[in-house]
Amino acid sequence: TLYTADICGTTPDGKDASNDLSCIIMETLANLRLTQPPIALRYHPDIAPEVMEMAINLGRTGLGHPSYFNEDLLEEWGLQRGYSPEDAKNVQSCGCVANNVMGKAQTVTGLVNVGVMNSAMVLEDILYRNDQETRSGHIVLPAGKKAAEMQSAQELMEAFLERVKYLAKIGQVSWNIAQQVLMDHKPDPANSLLNDETLERGIDLLRLNKEGDTWPSVIIFGAINVVDSLAAIQKLVFDEKKYTMEELLTALRANWEGHEVMNQHFLNAPKHGNDDDYADGWAVKLFVGLDDTISAFKDAWGCSFTIDGSTATGYTLMGLLAGASPDGRMASATLADGTRSPMAGADGNGPTAVLNSVGKIPFMHTDLFNQRFMPEFLEGDNRKLFADYLKVWHERRIPHIQFNVVSSEELRAAKAQPEEYSDLIVRVAGYSAHFIDLPEGTQDSIIERTEQAFS
Repeated sequence: TLYTADICGTTPDGKDASNDLSCIIMETLANLRLTQPPIALRYHPDIAPEVMEMAINLGRTGLGHPSYFNEDLLEEWGLQRGYSPEDAKNVQSCGCVANNVMGKAQTVTGLVNVGVMNSAMVLEDILYRNDQETRSGHIVLPAGKKAAEMQSAQELMEAFLERVKYLAKIGQVSWNIAQQVLMDHKPDPANSLLNDETLERGIDLLRLNKEGDTWPSVIIFGAINVVDSLAAIQKLVFDEKKYTMEELLTALRANWEGHEVMNQHFLNAPKHGNDDDYADGWAVKLFVGLDDTISAFKDAWGCSFTIDGSTATGYTLMGLLAGASPDGRMASATLADGTRSPMAGADGNGPTAVLNSVGKIPFMHTDLFNQRFMPEFLEGDNRKLFADYLKVWHERRIPHIQFNVVSSEELRAAKAQPEEYSDLIVRVAGYSAHFIDLPEGTQDSIIERTEQAFS
């Protein structure tokens, strides 16, 4: 998925850049039923109506194309990263939701990310081991307060962010060493031949990359699960005092077995994705805290760390590694499927409520946001509603959105009789794939995504 075809967008003077070629690309994908290449439609309010018609037609095929990127925020991202206004207008999507600047080296260094972080497992460390000193070489995280002794979910979140800071320090050391080793021992002549500046200057691409934005990024998994966990703990433990922290920890260690009623209470606690300020407030606090914590670090070449939302299918693997969590999730169950996506099945108040929730989180970095619509809501009079929905998405300053347009009934049938559905294609993360080729856990995670409908 490191190749993504960007279409539409705006010209350097701000005019609509969509044209007949944009439509031909989308029509070809629809007719040939291709999974590749992923299409990133750079959306802006003045995009030609006939192009949006073609985009909705393509979406209705259920292929998962196109994904939509907020054109304004692509440029804003470039400015945030320190690019010139001219270069910022050349930001493009590559990979799931990773950004790049055309003509500039960035994600082709052979070591794209500082690392990945399983937020659910970081929360486990706070709940079970926060009172223990943690050490990695010379980097030490002092022992803190036991979770059972904390007086609010705010304290839990602050301890969570302290542990993130500790992990970022480890990532900073490993990133700096790895990047230097790559430059010294693994030059990249093939990709260097494809870049104008490396040819003009006679410099290897890996070294050129260190002169610009090295983009040392951390991919965050399961942050929404932590948001929902904090909201549930504050509500049920500290506000309503229905349970104690000790009782919660006992239930989590037992994977909720023997605590089924309690599990239901935590499952039904406020969840991100329903336009509920109680839950969404925790999303804002945690995401801003994560960004502030991670961006405070710089690599050896002076580039600030950042968060990347390119989670791909890692949310299923990361879920397998994590124990039961206070959002009501069982041990080894899938995590939330995107950095801004509500937990699958938790967003029950309709698609506009989801946009309202997700839009409360300020734009800071790349994010991945999945939604699923019933096919009939891209047909007939509903097409205008869907087009208006995208306008609202853009107005809420959400960087990305992509859709599965297929019913749970069809997905379950494909799972039961794969030989009958060899051409069924779905959107997984930053790419589309044949449904029957996906692992069962990934198939189930797509089925569990809420089937949104306009009321």
